[in-house]
Amino acid sequence: MTLTDAQIKAEKPGTTRRRVSDSGGLLLEIDPAGGKYWIWRHRYPPSKDGKQQDYRIGPYPKVSLKKARQIRDEQKTLMQQEGINPCAAKKEARLKQRVSHQPLTTFESVALDWHSIKATGTWSTRHTGDVLLKLQKDILPALGAVPIKE
Repeated sequence: MTLTDAQIKAEKPGTTRRRVSDSGGLLLEIDPAGGKYWIWRHRYPPSKDGKQQDYRIGPYPKVSLKKARQIRDEQKTLMQQEGINPCAAKKEARLKQRVSHQPLTTFESVALDWHSIKATGTWSTRHTGDVLLKLQKDILPALGAVPIKE
C-alpha cells in the first residue's frame, strides 16, 4: 500500500518511535516528539544474503513524498546498475565535504594561538617575549608551514 500526502499529515506521534511503510522499502519514521523522517530500507549487496541497511533521506515536509520516492529510485538504480553501496557513498560524500570545508591549520597558527593564550596571564612579560623569540627564530622557520595533522 502506498501512502498519500493526506495520510502522512494525519499521522500523529505516539509514545514510541514507529514506522509507516510506503512502497519499495520507503518508510516514514514518526518519533514521539512529532518529527517525521524518510528512510529507505534495503539490502546491500541486493540479495537475500545482503546486509539490511537504512538510508536516511530527510525530514518531512522538507522532503516531500514525491521527492523521497525519487531519491529512493535513484539510489536503487545506482545500487543495482553500478554496485554502489548508497549508505557508504553518502558517508564518504559527507566526509569529503567536511574535510574540504576545514581551514588548513598549520603548526605556526596553532603555536601562535597557544602562545597568546599563555601570554594572557600565565607567563610574565619577559618569559612571553623569550618564548616568542625562540619560536620565531628556531621552530617556525622549520615547522611553521607544516599542517598540524602531520
